[in-house]
Amino acid sequence: MYVAIGITPEGRREILGYYLPGGMESAYNWREILQI
Repeated sequence: MYVAIGITPEGRREILGYYLPGGMESAYNWREILQI
């Protein structure tokens, strides 16, 4: 599971999303995650 976390200008941490890539880790999975 991958979790995307961001920090607001006020310094608060927020979860932007989470991803469950199918199968093994690959460049294709990373490309799909980063396009969102």
